[in-house]
Amino acid sequence: MDQLLEGCPGTLGISDDVCVFGRTEEEHDNNLLRLMEVSRAKGLVFNSAKCSIKKPQIGFYGLIWDERGVHPDPAKCDNIKEKTCTYNSERTPTISGHDSLALLSLRTTPIDNLLPSPAELLFNRKVQSQVPHILRHSNRSEDIRQHLQQKQSVQKAYFDRQARELPPLLEHQQVSVQDTNTGLWSPATIVKETEEPRRYLIETPDGTTLRRNRLHLKDSARTRPAKPPPQADDDEAGDSAASATEGESVCRSSDSIPDPQATEYITDLRPGSSNPPGPMIEKPSTSVRNNRLHTRSGRTIKPPKRYVDE
Repeated sequence: MDQLLEGCPGTLGISDDVCVFGRTEEEHDNNLLRLMEVSRAKGLVFNSAKCSIKKPQIGFYGLIWDERGVHPDPAKCDNIKEKTCTYNSERTPTISGHDSLALLSLRTTPIDNLLPSPAELLFNRKVQSQVPHILRHSNRSEDIRQHLQQKQSVQKAYFDRQARELPPLLEHQQVSVQDTNTGLWSPATIVKETEEPRRYLIETPDGTTLRRNRLHLKDSARTRPAKPPPQADDDEAGDSAASATEGESVCRSSDSIPDPQATEYITDLRPGSSNPPGPMIEKPSTSVRNNRLHTRSGRTIKPPKRYVDE
């Protein structure tokens, strides 16, 4: 309404109504004529049945506009005085309970020593709370905005410390897509990457095509399309194959040779025994010193008495 009334002096838009005023009757008529011209040019139509011309006073929302200014409507004030007070014990705790007071205290608490409270940032004025203080209006809007942006940038830097770019996806790659409603993952196939960053067109098993963000797509490494091997000359390929075969044969032969440090002979440790040493068995975690078994950490292993011949 205010945009339609631009260029119309002596007019005031109240909701969907237009009020035309003037200091004199001639000024009032000129303002009304200008309003009609602008309304015709902009296609604004008035209801003639609801139009009131040259009224000494008008009333809106319990207020009266007349030559004395704006003042309360006596009829509305009398209705408020005559209204009986009702008491509802069920709604009283919700209206003036501790929850509302706690939220009020939270919203009126300053963010830090340089930033005001969230309520003051929202309403651009101080809000009265249970803590007594002076309601002084602050004119440091530019400083507050700059400090708030600096505080938010520091918070973002700490939040993005572990953030990493997700690897791009290829066409015809098998992925898992997350349902934004249920949070479940289902298989899908990448159709192509769109012009928007981190956006992909995917196709579900039932043939539905969806557009999803990279955050809702999870790579399936087992179904990733294989990249073609690099091209090489025939001589180089033969030499590399021969060296690979030789290396594999050496690895196989070396695997069959036991490590002498990782194995030891198990003998009969009883006094006076002349049994030959037994087969070679890997025991990397124990060692024999002074006819006693020791663990790798140095602890002595004592067999139970029932296994010791007396």
